[in-house]
Amino acid sequence: MKVLIQGYSGKTGSEIYQLFLEKGITVLGADQEKDIFDFSKEDIDLIIDFSSLDGANKAVQMALEKRIPLLVGTTGLKEELMEIWDQKAKEKKIPIVILENYLLSMSYLKSFLRKIAPIFSQVEIEETHHISKKDAPSGTALFLKDSFPSSQNVQIISHRVQKYQYEHRIHLRNENEELEIIHHTFHKKAYAEGVYEVFLSLDLYRNTYGVIRERK
Repeated sequence: MKVLIQGYSGKTGSEIYQLFLEKGITVLGADQEKDIFDFSKEDIDLIIDFSSLDGANKAVQMALEKRIPLLVGTTGLKEELMEIWDQKAKEKKIPIVILENYLLSMSYLKSFLRKIAPIFSQVEIEETHHISKKDAPSGTALFLKDSFPSSQNVQIISHRVQKYQYEHRIHLRNENEELEIIHHTFHKKAYAEGVYEVFLSLDLYRNTYGVIRERK
């Protein structure tokens, strides 16, 4: 098994790169200095992208040309762009997995929120990240918002601070009760572990073509 990671020298990409190496997987790395297409002659089984919009576009282009499954962790992608990718991936019969958040805990949290959504009339998602975080609201905040029906008014509040911070607070209220859920991430390795879990279940995605937005 050979995996190509686009953005392998970044904060999250480097953790994914290291974890996959520790698991005994052959890993290749592309970034701004080493173009992804330099590996076009390699026999690659999976592409992972944690880079930028330009990097994600390159990763999708290579995945389509070589018909290689792709996992995308780059956030801030436009719905219109993902619709185009979805159509092209279906034509090429490959899966493009795009999860706003690869953390295992977030997948379970989203499932829980869907179950309790009807109980609460007021929903507020408060997210805090480092100032280097470019998209606001974050992809995770939007991921959590998607747990609730479109008819439900969900307010998102975004904060950007100087120190490393990854926090999401979900406030749920009705006239009789209140529930608050707080989630912190202390290390980027948590994302790498979530990506690795998707990698392990890759066979579940192979017969599903197009853009996939939910973990299987």
